[in-house]
Amino acid sequence: MREVSLEKANLSSLLKKGEDREICFLLLYEVLEKDAFSNLVIKIVDQEASRVNSSTSFIRAMLYGTVTYCYSIDFLIKHLTRNDVSDMDPALRTILRMGAWQILFSDNTPDFAACSTSVEIIKKYRPEFAGVVNAILRKMADAPDDKKELSNYKPEIRTSLKPEILGVFKKCYGKDRYISIGQSFLETPKMSIRFNPNHISKTQMIEKLVEEGFEVEECSFMPCGLNVLSGANNLNNVSSFTDGLFFVQNQAAMLASVVAAPKPGFRVLDCCAAPGGKTTHLAELMNDEGEIISGGLGLLGRKPDIRQKISYDRMKELIPVQRKILDEASLKVRPGGSLVYCTCTINSEENENQVESFLESHKDFSAVDIIPFLPENIIMDENRLNNARNGYITLFPDKDGCDGFFIAKFMKNR
Repeated sequence: MREVSLEKANLSSLLKKGEDREICFLLLYEVLEKDAFSNLVIKIVDQEASRVNSSTSFIRAMLYGTVTYCYSIDFLIKHLTRNDVSDMDPALRTILRMGAWQILFSDNTPDFAACSTSVEIIKKYRPEFAGVVNAILRKMADAPDDKKELSNYKPEIRTSLKPEILGVFKKCYGKDRYISIGQSFLETPKMSIRFNPNHISKTQMIEKLVEEGFEVEECSFMPCGLNVLSGANNLNNVSSFTDGLFFVQNQAAMLASVVAAPKPGFRVLDCCAAPGGKTTHLAELMNDEGEIISGGLGLLGRKPDIRQKISYDRMKELIPVQRKILDEASLKVRPGGSLVYCTCTINSEENENQVESFLESHKDFSAVDIIPFLPENIIMDENRLNNARNGYITLFPDKDGCDGFFIAKFMKNR
């Protein structure tokens, strides 16, 4: 019996042998049982895979797929086999979740392969559970198709979101939208990049990326953005990236810098800057003339482990933190200067309610009509027009083809 430990695993050997499922098992254990971040653990494997010239595409798909659908998978395991994962050994439930994802959601994995490989992996780490894994996964594989179809179950199972989180969407956007929004977070988000129009045209950027083996398309509303449709995991290894021709960034985040509208010579404070996408974009918009001071959370689609870690109470805990950041940032704004508040969430308590509260307690600030800053291809209906006139916009994955995002702009009165 081996210890389930990514740190102690010989990743190089496993990659060379093509043991993708065992690697994913180790990653899932780190994320689901040790509270690690999925993007950080896959980075460790990516680095080793680059060294031994191996691909991590299947590992990545299985890791993010299992984490994304974990809530639904746990329900179906209990519903179809009468086994509750919460009562199981951690290694056992990890391998069952991974095996179930392959059976339920992977078009490229035969059911027998999902079962047999899961049994072989658990034999290495918890051999006493080999029979249990085989029995549960085969029972799941043999279940009628209608019993494995998520659309036949209640909304939280269909969207693989905890009821308390889905309830926030329902409260904010009503019964006609909340399921659509929840389901949109199940879709694999497109990898988008921002190129610098001062250094390369859109046509030239597309041609360069195609030459480097990528398939690309224009972003839905940001003119300086492109979606990378294939090979996105290799973006950091190509010359156009190392030469600084583009930065990996979602178009929703690009819009935040455009709404900020900094000019050459401005002094900018970026309070929550990591990993630096908005900071570098601000510098581009300022033609690298001026000063930017950078200090510095969740995306359900892009960081699916948030599904496991977030709760309504934890969401509520963010409200005073955000308010404190806004209050502190407002002290740094000179008369006539502007303050942009943005979040990577669509929770109105963190967004519209924060705007209302800020303006109520800061009479020296006013909302700024942001319509002049919005790109012409962005979808605008009457509700969004009204919101934009009042200084803010909410972007939705099911409507705008980008991360869920909120942007608001205020100006300090002279």
